[in-house]
Amino acid sequence: MPDALMADQGDLTKAETTFREASRLLPSSGAAFNNLAQMLWEQGREKDALWAAQRVVALGGRQSAVHCGTLKEIESGKPGCL
Repeated sequence: MPDALMADQGDLTKAETTFREASRLLPSSGAAFNNLAQMLWEQGREKDALWAAQRVVALGGRQSAVHCGTLKEIESGKPGCL
């Protein structure tokens, strides 16, 4: 089952585990860290989500505007479109 589908179906813990593994195996993958940040945020783990979001922003890349949006949302403490 695709990771995003797991999250959509409420299996955030399994999705988080998958995204953690992806970010470990692909440490330059913005998608892995951004998705990890979102899973942690949805679980109420703000400190961990902030770390992952800061990591993805530091990576830069083509999707940096999206990643900055994730970071700003987590820093604001207000759920938006995550």
